Amino acid sequence: MTRLRTLLSRLIALSTSRRAEQDLRDEIDTHIDLAANEHARDGAAPDEARARARREFGGVEQVKEVHRDGRGFPALEAWVRDLRFAARSLVRTPTFSLAAVATFAIGIGATTAVYAVVQGVLLQPLPFPNAERAVRIVQLLEPNPQPGAPQEPMRAGLYIEQFRQWRQETRTLARLTKYSVLSATLTGVRDPVRLSGASVSPGFFETFGVAPLIGRTFTDEEEHIGTPPVVMLSHATWMRLFGGAADILGTSLTLNGDTRRVVGVMPATFNLPALAGPVMSRSDSGQLGVSPEFWVPSPLPPPRPGPVTGYSLFPAIGLLKPGVTPAEATAEANAILGQLPTGRPRLGMEIVRFQDEMVRSVRSVILLFQLAVVAVLLIACANVANLFLARAADRQRELAVRMALGGSRWDIMRRAIAEALLVSTAGGAIGIWLAGRAVNLLQALPPDTLPRLASVKVNEVVLGVGLAVCGLSGVLTGAFVAIRSLRTPILPALQHGTAAGAARGARPSSVLLVAQMAGAVVLLACAGLLLNSFVQLTTIDHGFRTEQLLTFRLTLPTGRYQSARQAADFWAALEGALARVPGVASAAVSTALPFQSTNIGFWPLTIDGVTTDSEVTYTAARPDYFEALGTRFLRGRGLAAGDGAAEAVVNEAFVRRYLGPDNPLGRTVRFEQSPVYEIVGVIQDTRRGLGLGDMAPFLFPEIVVSSEQPIDTSPGWLAGLTVAVRVNGSDPLAVLPGVKRAVRALDPTLPVYNAASVDQLAREANAASRLYAIVAAVFGSAAVLLACVGLYGLLACSISSRTHELGIRRALGCHPSAVVRREVGRGLRLVSIGIALGLAATPLTWGTLSRLLFGLTPRDPATLATVCAVLLLVAFIAAYLPARRASRIDPMAALRCE
Repeated sequence: MTRLRTLLSRLIALSTSRRAEQDLRDEIDTHIDLAANEHARDGAAPDEARARARREFGGVEQVKEVHRDGRGFPALEAWVRDLRFAARSLVRTPTFSLAAVATFAIGIGATTAVYAVVQGVLLQPLPFPNAERAVRIVQLLEPNPQPGAPQEPMRAGLYIEQFRQWRQETRTLARLTKYSVLSATLTGVRDPVRLSGASVSPGFFETFGVAPLIGRTFTDEEEHIGTPPVVMLSHATWMRLFGGAADILGTSLTLNGDTRRVVGVMPATFNLPALAGPVMSRSDSGQLGVSPEFWVPSPLPPPRPGPVTGYSLFPAIGLLKPGVTPAEATAEANAILGQLPTGRPRLGMEIVRFQDEMVRSVRSVILLFQLAVVAVLLIACANVANLFLARAADRQRELAVRMALGGSRWDIMRRAIAEALLVSTAGGAIGIWLAGRAVNLLQALPPDTLPRLASVKVNEVVLGVGLAVCGLSGVLTGAFVAIRSLRTPILPALQHGTAAGAARGARPSSVLLVAQMAGAVVLLACAGLLLNSFVQLTTIDHGFRTEQLLTFRLTLPTGRYQSARQAADFWAALEGALARVPGVASAAVSTALPFQSTNIGFWPLTIDGVTTDSEVTYTAARPDYFEALGTRFLRGRGLAAGDGAAEAVVNEAFVRRYLGPDNPLGRTVRFEQSPVYEIVGVIQDTRRGLGLGDMAPFLFPEIVVSSEQPIDTSPGWLAGLTVAVRVNGSDPLAVLPGVKRAVRALDPTLPVYNAASVDQLAREANAASRLYAIVAAVFGSAAVLLACVGLYGLLACSISSRTHELGIRRALGCHPSAVVRREVGRGLRLVSIGIALGLAATPLTWGTLSRLLFGLTPRDPATLATVCAVLLLVAFIAAYLPARRASRIDPMAALRCE
């Protein structure tokens, strides 16, 4: 009770300090007056009585201090006094204060922004009850044998036979589900609309422990073929197309011509399988989205005898039983599925946590940037420490006087920490604000640039980390400066002022500078490599003209286009109609654009009658395809219109891998159940994707139509094709309204979807590389700038403290150019040591960088040489400025400075 009463009285005293101080003065004055009156009654004169009373009372100020210590919180009040003193001191030196605040703002802002990414992408748990037990089932296949292709194992899903067998025999998984991404045309609701969704097996939603907002999920019976078709809607689709109607359950929808009954609506926060692999949809404005818009049951086909062949792999997700680890599930998967024959050699199974697999591709990159930002923060702290050391060198005599008069070392250290804390707090406030703006810019990137991009926010956790970094940076910087300052002997400082601390302060500053330069080299090398890689990526020749090219997709309903001839007639009519649209130069139809080709076959490829196991990527096209794309041919020609022999075009990689040095023209190829194609042309290599795709062998067969073929079995899959439109103007999207009118004139039930310019697709494909290059460039530039400011500050401090010495040198005849050479050489020696250490540390980043670079290796000598040259040039400028000032010192003024 007594302690509580004491605490309350101290808190009250803090809030009423002015009144308490006045009461203390009045009480002391009253006590002295009473004692003086007592002495006056004894016969003493008034002045003598008062003087005698003061002597008997003792030191007034000491009594006040004792009373204050018992009344309030002395330590807190001391900090408040030091903070006030530090604020006044910083206001008197605005240049120093602004430089220190800006330095801390750079370091703390970068740290906060990158931690926001780390927390949102890697650390924040998924918003599902069973997220910790959800796992991805990964089948490791042999890497692509094509030269130049990534040699890491291919991470695939399961075959349907594997899925069925493991689901029956598993003892480690409570659930095993599968899914596949699909799209469908919804008709019967105003204009036809194309929706992106997923086909999932029953138990998919229960695996994550998420219940529908209204209705129910899929039952086990709905997995079997022949059951009544049903559909579940996303919350966004329910609100956008149906206005959130409460009677949506039981409503019949027409998807791809099939009538399905709505059985449920999922919550707005459910975004699967988009988290595992983007369900990409593009709005009419061209913006990408990743949220699935509907779900349908995934049918489970009946068992098929014979070995597993083809490429029918699909993603699978499991739910671990309580207490089971991913390692135990991996062992079981390899035991159960180890003997199952597959169409491609595999390296085993791997069961990983769902969240870990989702961010696997970017984890090492984000951690690399986290290390980079820590380096920037350390460089910033070292730079501010150098600024404070330079300032402390000018205040050595003041500190010595304080200590000589009885000031404790803790008081001096507390004052230094208070100054550093004020600077770091101001810089941190600016830095956290900048981090918020950086995160907003990050949210404007395409949604597939980073996994879980929408989760990256400056929330309470990130803000707390930013504030903690502010406090820790200020305390450590202030403590380091105070310790270095207190090591200066008192007597020499009183006798010689700043010169006494110059030599002792120069060594730690030089060590900090070398460390700064080493870190700057590593960061600038990473930035140079990523920037060089991005430039090469954006200037690569794709083999066709990407500018002035519009692309979109159309899918024909198989209920109305039942034969290949019907579909072919539509596509031919569409090409003619598009050619008449104002602003359109030409149009062509194909299964995909070259960089979008995903039709990879593991079936036998027959070349000149000889069958061989192969892997081939193909794009089936109509005759005007290469003309519309502006493709450049190395040999031969494009596909010719007519009813002659089936023709095909190949790329250089196909020729190198399968045809050898002989003339490829006139040779024949055949794959799966296709016709025999005659090779009539060779184009240059085409990458599988506009980003870091590998140089794959490509085959471009002609779309061959037979009137007897059903539409879904014809080569080229005529039901859904990509349309490429070459325009005359600079903006391909300007002709999109006319294109939609032409499509509606042919078939009003067909929606135009995924419309975008190829340049836009290229920007989206390279968004991640652009982000990495920009972030690395910002970090590298900041590190170089801070390190060179540190060099400037070190030399300026050294020259200021050696003014007397330099004056003597000038008086003895030292030429100004010799002074410049000496000081610049001293700075460049320190920089050279830092560069050497930095180059020795760069191999630590090669493992991660090698997966991000295009067209060069982390050992690229040109980039490393450029980095060293840039650093030396900037360091020379930073060293020359104070050295030039030193050369202009007046000898007589310098000799009088002490």
